[in-house]
Amino acid sequence: MIFVDETKAYITLSATGKVLVVEPGTLAVTGELDLSAYAIDANGQTGGEDLNPEPSAGIVRDGKLYLALFQIDTFQTFQCRGKASVLVIDVNTDEVLNHTTDDRTCSTGRPVRNLGVHMDEQGDIYFNNLAGFGYYPGFNSGILRIRSGEDNFDPNYYFSITDLTDLPDGPASVFISGHYYGEGKLYVSMTFPALASNPPDFANDRNQRIVELDLYNQQATVVELPPTNPWTAGMVKMGEQMMMGLSTTVGDGLFRYTPATGEADASPHIITEGMPVRLLPN
Repeated sequence: MIFVDETKAYITLSATGKVLVVEPGTLAVTGELDLSAYAIDANGQTGGEDLNPEPSAGIVRDGKLYLALFQIDTFQTFQCRGKASVLVIDVNTDEVLNHTTDDRTCSTGRPVRNLGVHMDEQGDIYFNNLAGFGYYPGFNSGILRIRSGEDNFDPNYYFSITDLTDLPDGPASVFISGHYYGEGKLYVSMTFPALASNPPDFANDRNQRIVELDLYNQQATVVELPPTNPWTAGMVKMGEQMMMGLSTTVGDGLFRYTPATGEADASPHIITEGMPVRLLPN
């Protein structure tokens, strides 16, 4: 759900290519957007046989909804259609104002929870692109930007995640979840293929590391927290700290990290029964 204000919100229906318009207090449906015209087909073109652009995450800025489109072939294979894709929608009229695309990466946002889109203090919006979750060679994952006051991808900005090859655990693949801390710092749960078993074990592999991404300087730093599995790594800012939900070889629970000092818990600050998948601010 993407909130406009107390009277209006959008709910993306990724498997249908549609978006519901609702009144948040009652959840009454007040409208529906059919986005089939913006689906990108296997040839990288709109208007083909693919009628589902997979609307995913979004954010509202200056009276406009910036809606990421995941643009994949199916939810079984997740092969992306070769372009990053964002719709710009007038929140007063629900009219599509612009469809901006970029062939440097693909699969924009994430169709599970409102993740993958982050806005900084200047009003610049950063879009994560999962590029087929790293399963397909030739597709590069990374971050694109739409500057404040603009409705198109910034042609001078692309923070490639695929090209992060000099980190301690080897080349990175994608990051699934993230939380914007401020001052250009985005904390993410990064996938490192070298830490995964073959075939992968999504419950027991600890192939995720918490990484600080400097969005402004396009730099990545691994945080000294224990590796976790792909199901966890929920995170939230609490005061001057980041709280991370991790499932590690030293226990499941909540781990603290203080960006100003670099202090990180080596074991859970709070032990949980089961994996802490999602953290919510109070």
